[in-house]
Amino acid sequence: MGGDGQALTNSRKLLSQAKQFVDRGELEADDHSKEKNSEKTRIIERWSNCALSLTPLEPPLAFDIGGNVFTKAHVIDYLIARKKGTTLYSEGGHFDIKKMSDICEIKNETSASGEIRCPIKNYSTTSGLHHFLGFWGCGHVVSVGCFPANAVEISEGKSFDCPVCGEASFPVALVLPEEKERAQRKKLGPLLKGSKKRKREEDH
Repeated sequence: MGGDGQALTNSRKLLSQAKQFVDRGELEADDHSKEKNSEKTRIIERWSNCALSLTPLEPPLAFDIGGNVFTKAHVIDYLIARKKGTTLYSEGGHFDIKKMSDICEIKNETSASGEIRCPIKNYSTTSGLHHFLGFWGCGHVVSVGCFPANAVEISEGKSFDCPVCGEASFPVALVLPEEKERAQRKKLGPLLKGSKKRKREEDH
């Protein structure tokens, strides 16, 4: 009987430990699910609203080297107000946009709601499930999934041929978290300056 009692005690202990393990696992899974949903929501919000005015995106659209997406007309309004010494769209935060050459117009077909699709993968920007790159030279936006073998090199800010039109330029990762956005802006800043210089030389 004593042996049976000890066995019962051990069994209860094992069941208790198993329950604790399951509970921890469920909690971790729940936290991961919440984190994933939060990231998805962030992406959808960023692809649905102008980063400057915080209002729904309206074509034509544009992006900067930080990966922020804008309604182009709002950038124009912002620059005109800035030239007059007034402030516009301050609720959107600070953006280092001083000229129209600091943004790149998106060339993809855009729906009235601002939705863009990758011309190759047909992924939607507003699904929240995929990440996208914008090519600074041509303005085409494509899914990161178009470059599985070159993902690391692309993140280093090197020049690549656009898979849509073939023009070579540096790709910009779009709608990034704030920390990654700052790092990308710092990395691509010199490339943007070089691009502006080449454009001025071509115009002359």
